[in-house]
Amino acid sequence: MKKRAPFVAGSFYPEEKETLKKMIEAFLEEVSLPQIKGKVFGVLAPHAGYIYSGKVAACSFKTVLNKSFERVILIGVSHQQIFEGLSLWSEGSWITPLGEVEVDEEFSQKLSENFKNVGKAPHLFEHCLEVEIPFLQLTLKPGFKIVPILLGSKNLELIKKLGKFLKENLFEKETLIVASSDLSHYPPAEIAKVADKEVLKAILSKEIEVLEKTILRLSLQFPEVDTFLCGRSAVEVLMEVAKNIENSFGEILCYQNSGDVSFEKNQVVGYGSLYFSKL
Repeated sequence: MKKRAPFVAGSFYPEEKETLKKMIEAFLEEVSLPQIKGKVFGVLAPHAGYIYSGKVAACSFKTVLNKSFERVILIGVSHQQIFEGLSLWSEGSWITPLGEVEVDEEFSQKLSENFKNVGKAPHLFEHCLEVEIPFLQLTLKPGFKIVPILLGSKNLELIKKLGKFLKENLFEKETLIVASSDLSHYPPAEIAKVADKEVLKAILSKEIEVLEKTILRLSLQFPEVDTFLCGRSAVEVLMEVAKNIENSFGEILCYQNSGDVSFEKNQVVGYGSLYFSKL
C-alpha cells in the first residue's frame, strides 16, 4: 500500500472538494496576523475538527501563504498505538479531497537509515497529520512533498536525536516543520485559558525542561485536566530544532478553545498557533 487514503474526511473536515476549499479559504480570510518576522521554518497547528480548531490552524498556515517549500515534515503523536521509534510513511502519496501529495521518499530513506521505523500501520487510522494537509494544499505553492512522522511512547533521547537530525537537514532544501498538537483537554474554559497560555509561553522558551516543569506545575495546580499538550513529543522536536538554530525567533499567533465555538464551556479543548523563524 503506497497511497494513504483519507480516514477522517467527512468527520473532521468536509469530504466534498469545493466545500472543503471554501471552508479553509474562509478561515484564512477571517484571521489576521502580526507582521511575520524572519523566515518561517516551523509552526504549531491544532488537529481537531475544523469547526472547532480550523480558525486557529489557519493562523499557523497563513504564515506561509503563497510560499514555496520543497519539503514539509509533519510530526504528530499517535492517538491509537504506543510504540518505540518512529512510524514513518516513507513512500507513495497521501490523498485528500483536494488531491494527492507525494511523500519525499529520498528523505524518508535517510530517516529510516538513522531511526527505527516501525512501519506505516499507525498512520492508517490516525487523524493528527491528515488534517494538516488540506491547509498545506491551499496555502503553499504546488510542488512540495511531505514526510509524515508519528511518535509513539515518550522518549526524550529520541526527541533530541530527531530534533538534531532535522535541524542538520533543515536548510538542505526549503523545509517547513509542522508540529501537530492540541493543548489542554477537558478543563472548564476559564482554566483552559490560564493553562494554555502558560504552555504556549513555555514552548516559545525552546527549552524542553521549561515546558516539562510548566506542565508538571499545572498538573499539580489543576489535577483534573487529562493533558495539557496532547502532541507534546512532536512539539518538543520542533522546540529542539528551534533551540539549535542561531537567531531563531518564536511568536504566539492566536488562541481559542472549543468553548469559543460551542455551548459546552465546562469541558473544553484548547488550541494554539505559533511559529518559529530564522531572523
